[in-house]
Amino acid sequence: MSARLVRTVVPATLAGALLARGVGGYALNRGSTEGFRKWNSALYSPLRLGLAALAGTVAVSATRRACGRG
Repeated sequence: MSARLVRTVVPATLAGALLARGVGGYALNRGSTEGFRKWNSALYSPLRLGLAALAGTVAVSATRRACGRG
């Protein structure tokens, strides 16, 4: 696997996974304990969404740099 591919695909995959878990975390609240619902809605899901935004920024930057536009 080339270094360019790793620098562009890995951050994008990470951003996608964190985004899916951050958004899907609110759906996971149904049928769970009160403590889990509280912390998932207040901390875990928003934290994952923030990390997804950061990873997405890195992915866009890496892609631009790899294509010679950065």
